[in-house]
Amino acid sequence: MRPGRRRAAAPTRPRAPPGWTSAPTPTRPPARPPGGDSERSRRILDILHPLHSSPETPGAALIVCNTVAEAQATESALQDAYKDSSTLVRILHARMPVHQRHGVTRRLERWTGPVRPAHRRPDGAWIAPTGKRPDRPLVVITTQVAEQSLDVDFDLVISDLAPFALLAQRAGRGHRHQGRTRPPYAQQPTLHVLTPVTQQGKPTVPVYWGEVYDASLLRRTHEHLDTLTRPVAVPEDLQHHVDAVYSDTYTAEDDLRRLADDNTKQAMADLAAIRRHRTGTDLHPLTNSTLSSEFLTTRLGDPSIRVLPVWTDPDGSRWLHPSQRTNRTRLPRRVKPGDRDMIRRLMRRTIPIRQQWITTDGSSVIDPTTEIPTGWKKTPALRDTALLPHAATTGTYANGQRITYLDPTTGLTRT
Repeated sequence: MRPGRRRAAAPTRPRAPPGWTSAPTPTRPPARPPGGDSERSRRILDILHPLHSSPETPGAALIVCNTVAEAQATESALQDAYKDSSTLVRILHARMPVHQRHGVTRRLERWTGPVRPAHRRPDGAWIAPTGKRPDRPLVVITTQVAEQSLDVDFDLVISDLAPFALLAQRAGRGHRHQGRTRPPYAQQPTLHVLTPVTQQGKPTVPVYWGEVYDASLLRRTHEHLDTLTRPVAVPEDLQHHVDAVYSDTYTAEDDLRRLADDNTKQAMADLAAIRRHRTGTDLHPLTNSTLSSEFLTTRLGDPSIRVLPVWTDPDGSRWLHPSQRTNRTRLPRRVKPGDRDMIRRLMRRTIPIRQQWITTDGSSVIDPTTEIPTGWKKTPALRDTALLPHAATTGTYANGQRITYLDPTTGLTRT
């Protein structure tokens, strides 16, 4: 496939499952997520152009990014591009406080869920209608959270390159429900796949993607998409395409590295696997192991931790809100294990992050300023969390050369 070309696959029957559209990006990968003037952003704006050509039915588009940083950069670029239009831009990802993420999710499901009128539940409560789109173009930027159990339905889906099985999941967020009037540009379900390539047209993994997906699977997915000549029927054709991409008959260097890594992880999992319980009464054999507790409880990959953002005044007072100073927003010094309301209120403000964000000097030692109050340590729900102490004067948390802060719209950001 030549850089800059897009192949559109039309479905073979009405309301067919999503087809594929490949939109490679012929630029060298930058070290940071692309900004508003990047080739990637221009391609996204080009694909989204039809949303603004049907004022009667503008419709909704979903953009699935591979990293939170890339989603935030895309949201910033689109907000800037659409600042003089009525386009509604929203972002959803895992690095948002729980309460914010749930609120955005509920709103999106109300806008893009199945078309249902208001109705009364058996207990007499009224349920608001769902599936009523905003009367202006809607663009939602998200990450892998879109692959999970979100009951959403978009007219157009754009995705960064990902392993084929995950692209199928993302494609399923387009034309998901029947009975919806589609805009003229979305009569046929399509997934646009953005593929970073070098100047020689070879697929590449941007530095800022890190190790989100294995490079060999991305390369093989790109090569397989380039061979498609007809729509992918879901679920009939999926197994064939997945087998073609994930086949272990490939012998390229990156394939061999991936297979070796997969075998190593499988061996570690088998070593720590809990054996079948036979007696039904004595549970001791389930935990009687010579392996260390750290090995048994550690997930493969970067360790993660759940943090609670707080804002610290010069006098040392800590608050749960950047500007509000009330008894309700004061960080409690003690939380009793039975105080469910307080525990729930605190946990709804937490965010999962990589543990290395709050370690000192690149070591595994946690920054002591993030330690929770002593009065929390006997509360099981809170004792494994950490604080993310923003200085009230700057609104940021500084750790070495990196700055982290909680943006009220786009979530936790690290620069």
